[in-house]
Amino acid sequence: MTERTTGDMTGETPDKMNGKPAIEQAEADVAAARVDLADTVDELAARLDVPARAKARMTLLRAEAADVASRPPVRIGAGAVAVLVAVGVGVLLWRRGR
Repeated sequence: MTERTTGDMTGETPDKMNGKPAIEQAEADVAAARVDLADTVDELAARLDVPARAKARMTLLRAEAADVASRPPVRIGAGAVAVLVAVGVGVLLWRRGR
């Protein structure tokens, strides 16, 4: 009779894979599958929890709004004035050059 081989064609019997008996290997596979399944279920639950996602998004937006509000308006205004002056000077120089 021929021995059953694993899927990798090494000729090893399933009870000799990686030095572990087949039952221990199967238990390890089941445990890993359970962990993967639990992670997937947790991820799906998080995606479907719309109120929690909306609350997290609102918290993020509030933090961004607070950051913008805390910026000194003088810097923003001074920057806008500097740009306008530069454009005005550029227009004047361009008209004089004609």
